[in-house]
Amino acid sequence: MTLRTILTYSEGSPDASSAIRLFRAEAELPPLKESDVAVQFLASPVTPQDLLVIAGRYPVKPSHKHEHLAIPGYDGVCRVTAVGSKVTALQPGDHAVPSRHGLGTWRSHAVVDSSALVKVPRELDSVAASSLKMGAVVAWLLLEEQDGLGPGDWIVQNAASGVIGQFVAQLARLRGLNTLSVVRDREDVESVRQRLLDLGASVVMTEAELETCQGQVPCLDGKRVVLALDSVFGEPGKRLVGVLTPGASYINYGSLGGADGELRLSQKDLFWKHIKFTNFRLSAVLAAYDQNQFADLLDWLSRCFLQGQLRVPEVDLVHLSRAEDPERLARDTLAKATAQERVGHKRQVFVFE
Repeated sequence: MTLRTILTYSEGSPDASSAIRLFRAEAELPPLKESDVAVQFLASPVTPQDLLVIAGRYPVKPSHKHEHLAIPGYDGVCRVTAVGSKVTALQPGDHAVPSRHGLGTWRSHAVVDSSALVKVPRELDSVAASSLKMGAVVAWLLLEEQDGLGPGDWIVQNAASGVIGQFVAQLARLRGLNTLSVVRDREDVESVRQRLLDLGASVVMTEAELETCQGQVPCLDGKRVVLALDSVFGEPGKRLVGVLTPGASYINYGSLGGADGELRLSQKDLFWKHIKFTNFRLSAVLAAYDQNQFADLLDWLSRCFLQGQLRVPEVDLVHLSRAEDPERLARDTLAKATAQERVGHKRQVFVFE
């Protein structure tokens, strides 16, 4: 018998904290089919995509249920505890991350098809591994979306103190790119600014500082500002557009400022500067990658962590097994994750022991 913890939710609820339910009980795992693996999840983050899933606003739905309720969680890292008779890519003791969306990582134990997992180095820190798919991979792919990026080019991004923003700054540095990283105005802005500079950001500004510049940022004068990465939309997104040079690209990959936000563009933005506006959706981009390509990307990013070229963003670890009321703790965690004033704050990570 295994003590299993499973988080589920009622589909379509805009309030993740009230939709969540926690089940904990001693139970046997189902028997393994020949291509199955049994796993224990070690760390599972709460990502913006997870919140969209719970709200019924994400196109890829969870693949697993418990008592007819969907199990959320699209990223995380697990330890393999047993394998089916025809599984060769994974062995007991291996660590792995999801190869596709919908795996349901907000649970302590599971039996899944081996094709749903990709092996990562077991010596990689669990928090680092849990941030690969919805963090480092996203940052890498955002940079790959822009053709012709070369050393010396500039990128501008908002929500830069978030997980993806921190990875963008680090990966851009590895490629010889410069980043203007924009963060929201906050009391601890100087410590946030210094952390981003230490990670590799070239310049860090607040939203208010960027607004004051009215598109004329001294450090960008005469520079090739070829890519804007926006995860806020609305006015913060428009400020990024204002500093782009002709022919640049603007990629939106989130709406932390609210799903009903508007991006108001001028004739200059659309026709004179010939800026290309696109949306990024991870599930669509990964669909073009085969399993081997994705595994190679994960392996390279893992090695960057192990060699000290990438650093893990600061997170809040949530130990459900230590709580007197784990469901209340889970609800409080999701309330923190969904509060709009927490744009750019630490990501919440469920830890299962």
